[in-house]
Amino acid sequence: MITKSISPSLYGPSELTARLTNLAHGLGFKEQSAKMISIFKELTNPYFNISLAQIKNQNSVFANDGSPLEFSVAVCDDKPELRFSMEVIEGDSSISGKRLSAILFTEKLKKLYHLDLEKFNLIKDIFLPEKIQGKFAMFHSVCFSLDGPPSFKLYLNARAAERDALSAIQLGLERLGYQSNDVLKEILKRGEPLDQVVYFSLDIDTRSDSRVKVYCYHKNATLQDITRISKTAKTFVADEQENFVQHMTGGMEIFSKWNLISCTAFTEQDESAPQTITTYVPMFAYAHDDDEAYHRIIKYLTNQNLSPTLYRNMIDCYKNRELSAGVGMQNWISLQRRSDNKMRWTVYLAAELLKVFRPGEIPSVLIHSNN
Repeated sequence: MITKSISPSLYGPSELTARLTNLAHGLGFKEQSAKMISIFKELTNPYFNISLAQIKNQNSVFANDGSPLEFSVAVCDDKPELRFSMEVIEGDSSISGKRLSAILFTEKLKKLYHLDLEKFNLIKDIFLPEKIQGKFAMFHSVCFSLDGPPSFKLYLNARAAERDALSAIQLGLERLGYQSNDVLKEILKRGEPLDQVVYFSLDIDTRSDSRVKVYCYHKNATLQDITRISKTAKTFVADEQENFVQHMTGGMEIFSKWNLISCTAFTEQDESAPQTITTYVPMFAYAHDDDEAYHRIIKYLTNQNLSPTLYRNMIDCYKNRELSAGVGMQNWISLQRRSDNKMRWTVYLAAELLKVFRPGEIPSVLIHSNN
């Protein structure tokens, strides 16, 4: 493993800000970049204006190397959405301290951006109990589009409650008015530990298409499992997700190197069935290095008649090392068939603040898991 030196000097939000600025300009956010950077600094400076040694001591489980932040770019119809996501830890890095940091940060977002926390407050006691357990409490995400204000998302730990994770998810959905027992039963058909729920996510804004999402891990999944899960969505297209996963994993049919993830999204317009299913492939486990990942993604987009231009710009603007020198900068890639029948793909970009994994090296611990 290539480990960056842990210096007492500040890593500095300045380097993170520079990478975000480069991404923004490369993706065509030039007019919005000043506002974007202002929000990024406002939200990250109090938490990331510390040394790498201090970041390491936070024991974040947000990324494989312990970095508490990542960037991601989603593209649909050649229009990008640029996001940053993070685990906020201020001071106490115990699970109780992480819970408090998450709650205080959520209240800060509400005050700064006039967010609606009604849904969050309905399920807060389920996923953020005082006797919280697990390795993390909550992640936050801020999303920027070319034609609208920023939006905000919360990712809650389904395994933080005293009750079992599936019961917690079902209770959360019921409180928010969703009926999903049959859907989740199908998605989690193989039972734990092969299929297990991990995140419960909320859009915390007032848009009519705001979503509630359930994320599940799928261990040793097969192509048949991907088909079974994908069929639960209204936007299911035969063989689409299977072909995507096979291409991104180099032609595999059993995915045993690392768990795949599915995301089931419910909207207020239809509370009984998922609108979409998104499939996530961990490129850090299924590509030898970032150069191989890069060429696989270019080839896939080209084969699907999707322009690779934004993807090329994204990588050119973001990378701070040779792609062949490590694996996992392109951490995950996902694919979704939207309700308007358009394909949406997303690449998740690791900050690599603490470590760069060697080509061919796979993290030995499922760091996102509570188990």
